[in-house]
Amino acid sequence: MQLDNLDSKLCRYAHMFVAILLIWGFMNTSIKKCMRAMIMIPFLINFGSFMPEVLAEQTVNSERNCPRWQDGESGMFKVVALVKRRSGMSVEEFRSYYETQHAPLALSYMPKLCRYFRRFVDRQVDAATGEVTEPGYDSVSEFWFASRKDYEETMQQLATPEIKAVMDEDETKLFDRTKMIILEVDEFESVIP
Repeated sequence: MQLDNLDSKLCRYAHMFVAILLIWGFMNTSIKKCMRAMIMIPFLINFGSFMPEVLAEQTVNSERNCPRWQDGESGMFKVVALVKRRSGMSVEEFRSYYETQHAPLALSYMPKLCRYFRRFVDRQVDAATGEVTEPGYDSVSEFWFASRKDYEETMQQLATPEIKAVMDEDETKLFDRTKMIILEVDEFESVIP
């Protein structure tokens, strides 16, 4: 009974807090701040089910010791991989295997990885002629680490004979490894007025 009462009070305070944020956001001339305030709307709609997701995300980030992304500055170390699917594999097969098999396998061996994106490249269609061109790569994959040190430690772990054998075997099923390019990048984002 006391717990229900506490939950009710927390919800009431959370709703008041969100209402204040929304009013502040809409009164402020900054659209960016207004949008940030609007992100809080799910608290008003369904506080109980939204909160566990937020907490779970924060727990994962804190366990991995990942800096938080703020306004285009991450302070993180980023690696980009350009990969081509192996010969004889359709685009659909490539994307499906990557998402259901390879990405989970890779994540299991990279505990210090903070963010992992696969950006699948679409076939290019010439707007003037309608000609379809096969892209040189099928995915631009991004690997984000809290620091260069975390990246280097992850690469050392992936180079151990047992893990390397597993990853090599899986990559051979998916990629044309002769065309794979790995790039360490510095990222800058322009703020659009």
